Amino acid sequence: MTANGRLRRVLSVASALALGASASAQPAPGPDSAPAIADAARTKHAQPAVAAVVFNEGATIDEGALGVRSILAPADAPTVTLDDPMHIGSCTKAITALMVATLVEDGTLWWDMTLAQALPDLAQSMHADYREVTLARLLRHRAGVPPFTDANAPENAKTRGLSGPPREQRAEFARRVLTEAPAEPPGTRFVYSNGGYGIAAAIAE
Repeated sequence: MTANGRLRRVLSVASALALGASASAQPAPGPDSAPAIADAARTKHAQPAVAAVVFNEGATIDEGALGVRSILAPADAPTVTLDDPMHIGSCTKAITALMVATLVEDGTLWWDMTLAQALPDLAQSMHADYREVTLARLLRHRAGVPPFTDANAPENAKTRGLSGPPREQRAEFARRVLTEAPAEPPGTRFVYSNGGYGIAAAIAE
């Protein structure tokens, strides 16, 4: 599969998983069509409805939706259409990963770029365990970055007192996290981390 093909697939799957709601009565023309992708995601994740859009270089190639408007709806309830409003839910990581992938595709970043290379201003002050962590490992939640998923967790202190424009806040957040020891040795285990994607955004910026 070509790079553009992979990107189209990532976009369509990300759209299907992130949107999490919609419907169409049209039969799926093929396994890579938007309706087929939506239906597969809906079935796999037991969602009432899912929508998917396939893009290529800014142009919409295909779109489709399958399902019902409410999980509590009766069997004969109207199906969802592409015109129905949808709850997007948590899609920051999907969009951030896609943004990073486009920067890799155009050569600005690369998957095996280390955090020390990606954030040269922090290279000297960065904790030694983080310096050789690659961008790919960061996005796979295997960098050892603390989770930042529990509102009462001690690492959340690093999010307090940030000031300035959002870009500066993300850069300062990355500094605060990366200058301290990781929650787990990088590469040893999967640690789902909101903080890791905050760092990825700072790198992209």
